[in-house]
Amino acid sequence: MPYTPNEASVCVIYLCHGLGLFYMLPHNSNRMVSLTDVDKEILELLRDGRATQSYIVDETGRSRQYVHTRLGILAAAGYLENIHAKTALYELVSDPLANEENGG
Repeated sequence: MPYTPNEASVCVIYLCHGLGLFYMLPHNSNRMVSLTDVDKEILELLRDGRATQSYIVDETGRSRQYVHTRLGILAAAGYLENIHAKTALYELVSDPLANEENGG
């Protein structure tokens, strides 16, 4: 019997800034990503408006590489978007914290 992919087997692949880094998350993974405390800090910062990776690094006190990795995962999950790759400018497009605040 031939293999037929179902929704659970479809993945989203996110190419990170053209550097050859990618993250594979299950389709519709925004409901499955476990948010870390740093993820929540990043999302809170982006609630106030767009921010660069450098600004997020400064505000969180985390390493550039760690923030870069978390931004890639959050973008792959569909929570935020890198709207200017050259400056690593991000904006919030779907706020998972709003669901938590509303009891969801």
